[in-house]
Amino acid sequence: MSTLAFMFASALAIAPGSPLEAGVARAQGATAHIAVQAIHAKDAKEKSTAPAKVVRRLSKAFPGYASFHLLGKSQWDLAEGKTGRHKLPNDSELSVTYKGPQAKFLKLHVAIPPKLRTDVRVKDGGTFYQAGMSYKGGILILSINARKK
Repeated sequence: MSTLAFMFASALAIAPGSPLEAGVARAQGATAHIAVQAIHAKDAKEKSTAPAKVVRRLSKAFPGYASFHLLGKSQWDLAEGKTGRHKLPNDSELSVTYKGPQAKFLKLHVAIPPKLRTDVRVKDGGTFYQAGMSYKGGILILSINARKK
C-alpha cells in the first residue's frame, strides 16, 4: 500500500460516524470522577462542622437530624471497571466501582460488605446519599458525587 493510500485509509477509519471514532469516544468517556464524603448526622443540637453548603443540602434531605460532621472524604478518577475504596469510621469499607456511562448517566456499583451491594445510575454531575448505618448516637451519611471526566 502506498503512503498516500495508507493516509487516506487512516483518515476514513476515524471519520465522523465511523466505528473507530465511536470506540475512541467510548474510551474517552470511560473515566469518571467520583467524590465521597462521610458525614455523621446527629439529632442533638450542636454546631455542625461540615461545610455550610453540605449542611444546607443535608438538612433538607435528612430533616430529622440537627447537626452534621464531616468525618472524611475521598475522590478518585476511575476508568471503567476500576474501584475506589474509602475506610469508614465504623471500621467498614465503602467501595465504588465505575461500570461505565449510559446516556446521561453513570453506572456505579456501591458496596459496604456484608451489608450493602447495589448498582445505581446517577445523572452525570449528580449526587446521591447512602445513609442509615448507626454510628455514635446518630447515623453515617455517605454523599457520593459522580461526573464524567
